[in-house]
Amino acid sequence: MNVKTAVFIPFISLLFYGFINVKVYFLLNSLVFIYFFIYLIKLRSGSCFYLPYGYKYLFSAVFVSLFSFALSPVKGLISMEYINFISGFIIFFIVLNIDEEIDYRYFYPFLVVMAISGAYKSFMGKEELISTLKNANTLAFVSILIIGMLAEKKKYYMAIFFAGVLISTKSIAAMLSIMVVSFYYGFKNRKNIDFKNNHIVFSAMIILFLFLLVNIDFKSVTDRISWWKACLDMFFERPIFGFGYSSFTHIISAFMNGGLKSSYAHNYFLESMAENGLIFSFLWFFFLFISVRKSQGFYKYSLMAALIHSFFDFGMDTLAGWWFFMFFLALSHKKEKLMFRLKEDYRKYRIYLISSSLILIVSWGLYSYKYYRIDKANYEILKLYLEKDFKKASDKIYEFVSLYPDNIDLALRRVEINRNFYDMTGDERYLKETAKSLEYLLLINPYYRPAYDNLERIYEFIRDDKSLAEIRNRKKTYIK
Repeated sequence: MNVKTAVFIPFISLLFYGFINVKVYFLLNSLVFIYFFIYLIKLRSGSCFYLPYGYKYLFSAVFVSLFSFALSPVKGLISMEYINFISGFIIFFIVLNIDEEIDYRYFYPFLVVMAISGAYKSFMGKEELISTLKNANTLAFVSILIIGMLAEKKKYYMAIFFAGVLISTKSIAAMLSIMVVSFYYGFKNRKNIDFKNNHIVFSAMIILFLFLLVNIDFKSVTDRISWWKACLDMFFERPIFGFGYSSFTHIISAFMNGGLKSSYAHNYFLESMAENGLIFSFLWFFFLFISVRKSQGFYKYSLMAALIHSFFDFGMDTLAGWWFFMFFLALSHKKEKLMFRLKEDYRKYRIYLISSSLILIVSWGLYSYKYYRIDKANYEILKLYLEKDFKKASDKIYEFVSLYPDNIDLALRRVEINRNFYDMTGDERYLKETAKSLEYLLLINPYYRPAYDNLERIYEFIRDDKSLAEIRNRKKTYIK
């Protein structure tokens, strides 16, 4: 297997992200780990490898993120997402260390499939253009990077085509980001631009910019302000190491009261601070700053636009968006990177490094098999429930919860089944079982506000004053 072909992994993730499940997660991450293992096997004493400028900040950020994960109160819920996060850094390292010139023509089939999928879904009446991805925000973010990548290689027709895709997403944040960077480019190169003879073009750009500002959805703005405020509250609760990567979706209900829900903060920088803490954020953001300064041409301006877009949206927080960003970041460093050569004493440590990597791959396989079993069990339980075989569904859920006690999906399914049993039968025993299931759920995620709210209602209804007082005291500890 040629390590060079690892460049296809981010594009494969773009195609399959809309169908993401445990099997797809396993397949994609397995590919990343296998490629990295092959790369390590090929390294010998005297071999060269490359690192980016500011690599000390990058490695320190990864190390601190591991602390954030280890100290997280919900690490059992975020372990899969953290693995995706680490895989992004591995993709960056592998792509940076590919010496051969990358032929962009091989990427065209992936881009064409994305375009055809987007056109088909638009034709079928989808409200927003999402292509092979789950939402328009991720597509807009990825399109910014694709435009820069193609333009840098002088593939202008394809770049213009994806500019059309970006416009079709109706992402005002993405279009404003492109325009802000365009104005910056114009200002920076003002001595070389004939403004007098191009005043019509620049006037049109200013009018378009103002038009985009006027058409901003103010409900979207107020929603974002609410998420950002809650994100800051979350950050101040654990400012040093945060709650762990991708914990926002599990923690945020403790800091927001009401019907407004989101899996993301719609601000990558605030979300990173809340999830990984101040130390990680300083190191990682400073590395991004170095990356922008060291990058050249369209890579620089696309990076700038993508990072500006990330102030208002969550494209980088998704698996496909994150992996593609790290792929693009590696491309932007290719002209400015540091070369290192492995010394003779590397052969002493090589076997340990390869053995450790192999153990990690096997551990990943066992971990993935566990989640495959959980996913299959959840499907079986849901099927039994829909078939109204309630006795079997109940027995199955308790069986699998005992096998996998830290899985929140099974715990939520247990709550759902017991609650529905009570609604259908009116038997108070099922209501008490629902309360037990909710208490169990809070052992897995003590920041889950809906569980506290439901327990309060149940204990009030069954007149269990002692349990009611206890759950209210616990709620004060975790819910802000």
